Amino acid sequence: MVNFRDPRVVDEAFVAFVKFNHVVDGLYLWEFLTTLDYEWSVIRGQRPYRWTIWIYSVSRIAALLTVILNLLGLDLNREINCQAWITFVWIFAFIGISGGSLLIVLRVFAIWSRNKAIMVFVTSVWGANVAFLIQGVARIRAAWVPVRGTCAMLNIQSTKSTFIVLFATDTILLLTMLVGLLHMRHSDGSTFYLPRLLWKQGVMWILLATIADLLPMIFISLDLNDVFSVMFLMPCLIAMTIGPTRMYRSLTNVNVVNSQHSGQGMNTFKSKPIRSMLEPKRNVLVMPTSRLEVSVQSATEEYPGSQDSSYLTSVNTEPSKCGTSQRHLCSDLEDVEKQ
Repeated sequence: MVNFRDPRVVDEAFVAFVKFNHVVDGLYLWEFLTTLDYEWSVIRGQRPYRWTIWIYSVSRIAALLTVILNLLGLDLNREINCQAWITFVWIFAFIGISGGSLLIVLRVFAIWSRNKAIMVFVTSVWGANVAFLIQGVARIRAAWVPVRGTCAMLNIQSTKSTFIVLFATDTILLLTMLVGLLHMRHSDGSTFYLPRLLWKQGVMWILLATIADLLPMIFISLDLNDVFSVMFLMPCLIAMTIGPTRMYRSLTNVNVVNSQHSGQGMNTFKSKPIRSMLEPKRNVLVMPTSRLEVSVQSATEEYPGSQDSSYLTSVNTEPSKCGTSQRHLCSDLEDVEKQ
């Protein structure tokens, strides 16, 4: 049986902790830099502006500041004010988590068509989440450890209730999303493949983030040693930002594609059969010129007004088959039609 409180084991665990945190922080830096084009496209007007972009951006920037402060605390070799450092790390981390949870709450509102009872319920859940996160920031303490040359959290066990509530609230929000999607699917009489629907709605990202919440709660409860108790804190904080923000981007990307399909894309699809009927077929090209003219004239007579621009305009402006109430399922409907 390994003695996890043996100083040698603790030192080895600390080395693994530092390397693991660098990998996780690097992962978020890659995620942030490779997805900056989304914000840039909104600034340039290539995407429609929505006020929720502010929640999205604040969550991402807060997580970025958390990663930078975490790397500074791990890599600086001189003594710093550890209490101020850990306080700001947790403040920015919990701002990122709260922003991500708020994106989930807004998505639940949309899925349930702003049902008042559901709105009150999930808002209360989100409020409890924020309250316990604030409590965690107020309780956390850190001090400089000369042997390790870095800061160490002193009372991580005092934040156990924070992570238990964080996992519980995220699970409740996830289940509420799933129930809402299933209710929407059955009420619409849809027969879409459920795993594909869950992926397009971004539920898979929320599921991964919720699983990430489970790890720090387990290790804090086990209390093997101080290093193992904080081993999975940073992956949890980053996952709770990456999951909701990826869900947000995937949903807005689907909406942009749907709006294009309901505009130019569907109009083009509707006008192609008209033009194909007016144009001579390829096997008619071998016919003499006189017979070709007769074929074109007969096609024009069969479809009167085909040369009139108003007629083609009326065809091109036919409304999209994807209604506003089912716009979130529009891409699935169009894939079925293409098949």
